[in-house]
Amino acid sequence: MEAKPKYAKPRSLSVLMALRILFLLGFLFGCLFARTSQIAMAPVSGSVWFRGPFKTGTDFPFVFSAFLFDSLFYALPIFLFGMTFLGVFVIPAAIILKGFTLGTSLTALIRLEGIGSYFRRCFDYLPMTMLCITVLLLLAAEALCTARRSCRVFFENGEPLSVKNCTMRFLFAFAALVFISILYGALHFLILQI
Repeated sequence: MEAKPKYAKPRSLSVLMALRILFLLGFLFGCLFARTSQIAMAPVSGSVWFRGPFKTGTDFPFVFSAFLFDSLFYALPIFLFGMTFLGVFVIPAAIILKGFTLGTSLTALIRLEGIGSYFRRCFDYLPMTMLCITVLLLLAAEALCTARRSCRVFFENGEPLSVKNCTMRFLFAFAALVFISILYGALHFLILQI
């Protein structure tokens, strides 16, 4: 058996790079879709599914919960499908969808409210969104590697998976998403006070 050279990249880094490319492709398709759409579009995100139980507004609890649930809308399927062989298909689709919705939302925001609103949102929404996307991409890379191992277990009788490692990584990602959501809610609240 041939030994790997010392400079070889770990598999998770190449998976992470592939997921970044998929996210950027989804983002570009979302921008093109919103740009070429004949109908006026409102900015959308995954959190629209969760707005029902919460009071609509700009106060801290609403902003925190909407931003957190928007992130969990993608993190939970990535985690759950990452432990199955179906994750090989679902995880890249979730990353493309996240890029698509972000691209559509930002382009629709620029079309509806102009470039000034876009730059105002750059100070509170975009930095926190980039942190969330970084956490999601890291979680997705690990989950995709686990899903690939799960394929080997399912189809080739490979060695069993460690659910403990997958769960710990998700808990770290969940804690990071909660922290980022708190920061976003606080920043949003402070910017409204100015």
